[in-house]
This record gives sequence, structure tokens and C-alpha cells, in this order.
Amino acid sequence: GSGQVPAPALAMVALPSGFVMGSAAGECYIYEKNEEARDHYTLEDQLSVPTDGANILNMVLGSDDNLICVTDDRQIYDTSMHQNQQREQQSSGKYLICPFHGGTPDQSAAITAIAMGQWRRVVATCSADKTVRIWDLQEHRIELSATFADEPHSISMHPTSLFVAVGFLDNIKVLSLHLKELVVAREILVRQCSMVKFSIGGQFIAAACGASISIFETSTGKTVSSLR
Repeated sequence: GSGQVPAPALAMVALPSGFVMGSAAGECYIYEKNEEARDHYTLEDQLSVPTDGANILNMVLGSDDNLICVTDDRQIYDTSMHQNQQREQQSSGKYLICPFHGGTPDQSAAITAIAMGQWRRVVATCSADKTVRIWDLQEHRIELSATFADEPHSISMHPTSLFVAVGFLDNIKVLSLHLKELVVAREILVRQCSMVKFSIGGQFIAAACGASISIFETSTGKTVSSLR
């Protein structure tokens, strides 16, 4: 309409009789060739990918008329090309595999630490996007995720694979792996924590704090020793 700002063309993929244009805030536009006007295309449909406002940077067309979209918050979505037939479903888009470590385009999503489970085939990661995630290696999917106000710098998994210790700048959070969520079971106050590690048996937690190493009881959070 008059005065409407044109949608930016950020990605394109060819169709047999036209193309799909990926744009800002997860919007896609399907254009078909205009038979009456040479080299002209007409907007036939519009798709909305549930990207939480992220922009589409790349696309590929799947074998089942589905569209795979890569966004600028480092996620991959799978959406149907026939959303007009699925209006009752609210949204036909979903993560292709699972939500990856994200962040904003100007924010790092680098994984800052990783820990491996011993009793279960799981991996724990923490990232600059302020999240902690538990990954199921057997099913190749994300199992649990939690977002925090501060950036975690280190992580260690308990030998039982039922807890993770996460090191922040001014505290250590011991998280319990529940069925559907990560729950803060204990918080230990520290200063300048750069690394955290469970003992072999899991009964102690060691934290590197500046030039010293503090040892805490896992079950109580009480200080056992300090090494300098």
C-alpha cells in the first residue's frame, strides 16, 4: 500500500515457475511468473516462519514442498510451503532438529565450555548466549535448556550425570537435571570464578578463583579447603 516500506530481499530460492524470497522477521514471499507480462512476477502467497523476529538469511527447498530457512540468530527452521491450507494450526514452522545456541546477530553464541556425562550419553554446554544446554547424543537432540541473566564461563557434569555445576563470574550454580527442566539445586558464592570441576566421586566441587582454588562440598556448598 501507499507509504508501506518494501520488505528487504535477504534470501532467495528458485521454484519451477517462480521463486521464494526470504525477508525480515521470518517473512517469506512466493512469487509466480506472470504469463501476461514477460519477465514479471506476481506475489501469490506469503509465509510466516515463527523465528521470534529473526531475519532469514538463507533458504533451500526440500523434497516435500517444505522450506528450510537459516536465520540470523543461528537457528534452522522447517516450514510448509502450503501454510494457506493449514491456517487452523496457528503455525506450521518448527526447528529442523532442535534450537541451537543462538543470540542476536551482534552477540556471540560461542560455546564457552563443554562437559561429558559418564553414566549417560549426554553432553552439557554453556555459551556466550547465556544458556546452558543438555544434549542427548543417542537421539541427536537437545534434552534440556536454561537461560540465565549472566554469562556462564565453565561447566562440569557430576559422575552420575544428574547434576551440572556451572561457573559464573560471582557464583557457582549446581543444576539438577529434572525430566523437563534444569533446576537450580544450590548456589555457591565465589569471586572471579574462571573454572569449575566435580571431583572423581562427585562429592566435591573445585573452583578456580583468581590465583586460588576453592573446594566445596557438593551436598551442602560448604567450603572444605582453599589452595593457593
